[in-house]
Amino acid sequence: MALFNPKYTGLVLSVVFHAAIVVAIVVAATIHSDSDHMYGRGGTYQVDMMGGGIGTEDRNVSPPVNENPPEKQPDADASTTQSAVTPEQAGDGGGLLAGIDTLGLPGQYAEPTLHVRIRYPVGWSFMDQNKKNKLDGVTFLGPPTTSGVIPYVHVDVQEKYMFNPSRYNMKSEEKNYVMYFNAPEMLEGQYTQTIYIRTETEQDYSIKLIVKGEADFQEFQPVFLAMIKTFKFGGLL
Repeated sequence: MALFNPKYTGLVLSVVFHAAIVVAIVVAATIHSDSDHMYGRGGTYQVDMMGGGIGTEDRNVSPPVNENPPEKQPDADASTTQSAVTPEQAGDGGGLLAGIDTLGLPGQYAEPTLHVRIRYPVGWSFMDQNKKNKLDGVTFLGPPTTSGVIPYVHVDVQEKYMFNPSRYNMKSEEKNYVMYFNAPEMLEGQYTQTIYIRTETEQDYSIKLIVKGEADFQEFQPVFLAMIKTFKFGGLL
């Protein structure tokens, strides 16, 4: 007896073929449904690093354009613009020392290595410092004021290569040098003003006034400028 009746063979093959097609359609639909669940329809997923979650991103959406970009900030290393001292700031002339009276400075300091000379008021004393047998600096001490404040003026010999004009906001051209300076500074009630003297010799100089208290600073600032006006160096007259 034959295992299969040839009469029904075609019918069986047809049923098996159509059943296979139905199974393939069901499997494909299941896979597509799972794919949509994982990746989302019509987009890709990206990790939100700030929020720790996941969100969708449309493929056809361009990133927003900032129509008002932030203004460019000035370079932190930009040099400070220097302004020359006006006659109104300086007095009756074109320099910072114009009109400064030096008659109240009878004392005179002089040293032989750099030929530095400067005059100072009555009652003041000084201490100088040498380095490698040359003048390195000299400090002038004033007598105590009625409030017990001792003003002092320090002259310091400077290496020329360390000069940086961008540190100063103002300058004043004098006969034999150019002075660079800023407004007086105050820290914890102590007032300081430094004048940098740029020369054409091998050394530059800085002269600094330090006084405790605004009233005493205002009192001694003219004395400070008068001392600078008498400052000589390198054999200059």
